Amino acid sequence: MALLGLASASLTVGFTLSLLVRRRASVVTALFVSFGVAFAALAGAMALDVAGPERTVVVTQAMRAVTLLASTHRRLLVVLPFVSCAGALFVLSVYRERLAEAHAKDYRNVICFCAGIALISTLLTLVETAI
Repeated sequence: MALLGLASASLTVGFTLSLLVRRRASVVTALFVSFGVAFAALAGAMALDVAGPERTVVVTQAMRAVTLLASTHRRLLVVLPFVSCAGALFVLSVYRERLAEAHAKDYRNVICFCAGIALISTLLTLVETAI
């Protein structure tokens, strides 16, 4: 849960910085570091989630299907921010300082979209973990 918290904080910073890239090219390095930290935290959380024990607790037989569905949903949802963060890191590693130029508007939008999707799905995973 601490890794997901670190990832969500880093993705919040990354989302904010991705909105500022157009105005200041100097935030690209901080944005790259932010996504790198989030990527590492999400990789650790995903590894612990896959390698960890199954935490499915079935209260009654009627709740078994709902419990298994929620468990499967969480395991699928934990991959989305990892892939989204990897995509943003790829675009950042290719464009770096040229991301602030006028022709890179679509790439800035992709990074902002990836950061938003990763943040939302990380927060959903964090909420499902806490419940």
